[in-house]
Amino acid sequence: MTERPPRSVRPPKIRSGHTVVEVAFPAPTPAPLEIPNPAAEARRVAKRLRSLLVTHLESARRMHVAFGPDDIRSVIDALLAEADRMDPAPLLECPEELRHYLRRTMFDELSAEPSNIFYTTRVREDVVRYEAMPAEFWKTCLKTLRDQLDRGMENLS
Repeated sequence: MTERPPRSVRPPKIRSGHTVVEVAFPAPTPAPLEIPNPAAEARRVAKRLRSLLVTHLESARRMHVAFGPDDIRSVIDALLAEADRMDPAPLLECPEELRHYLRRTMFDELSAEPSNIFYTTRVREDVVRYEAMPAEFWKTCLKTLRDQLDRGMENLS
């Protein structure tokens, strides 16, 4: 004879005519990520972005393409537009094909940066959560970069 499982683990029986009500509890939302010392962190990220800009400027020089401050500002403005969920394409337009290509490749590389920079949050003593950069902080970093470049293109080095 087969043994029956204990009553506590048997599935409940539903009698005909009864309704089963499912109760959905909202998933707990994690607290928003707090960036410690956001001004200093924005400057650190802007420095990282400047190094990528320098790489693109060197590529433009090797291609003998005049790629300058207006092009870089267009890319930063396009990144800010995308962060605000707007279409960045019009800001990247350029009648010169190579400059348009360079704007687009710079935009593509820089737009990947927020997902390449992680911050850690200790959830418990033995658990650390890695989180990508929050969108609002990304905009802060872009504005910091733009402000630095507005003070002088020599800030790229």
